[in-house]
Amino acid sequence: MPARFTEEDDDRLMNSLISKFALEGKTDGAGNGKFYLDKSGAAAVASEVVQTHFGFTGEKKESFLAGKFDKLWNHYDVLGQGWLAVEKGPQFLRQILGENEVANGLQLQTEEDNVSMSTDLNLGLFREI
Repeated sequence: MPARFTEEDDDRLMNSLISKFALEGKTDGAGNGKFYLDKSGAAAVASEVVQTHFGFTGEKKESFLAGKFDKLWNHYDVLGQGWLAVEKGPQFLRQILGENEVANGLQLQTEEDNVSMSTDLNLGLFREI
C-alpha cells in the first residue's frame, strides 16, 4: 500500500481499491508498487458501490450494472489490455453511478429507471419510495 493512502485522513476510496480489489504489478517477481484493476476486480468494486450507495441488491443490482459495466470497461480499457491503472478507479466508479442528484426534498432520482428514493440523513441510507 502506498504510504499516501494509509492514514485515516487519506483517500479512503483509493485505500479500499488498492487493499481489496487491485493487483500489484511485479518486476523480477517482486511487487513494484504499481496497482491495477483487472475486469473482475473492477466488477467487484462496482457491485459493492452500487449496493452501498443505492441499496440495490440481487436482480436489481445486476440489471443496473448490466446496462453499464461492459460499456464503461471498454471505454476505459480502450487498448484491450485487460486492466486499468488503479488511479482510474474513482472516475470509473463515478460513471457507473451515473448522473444522480439528491435534492433538499431528500429524494434521489436515478437517470436509468426514474426510481425515486428517500434517505435518512443521519444514516446515509437510501430506500425506494
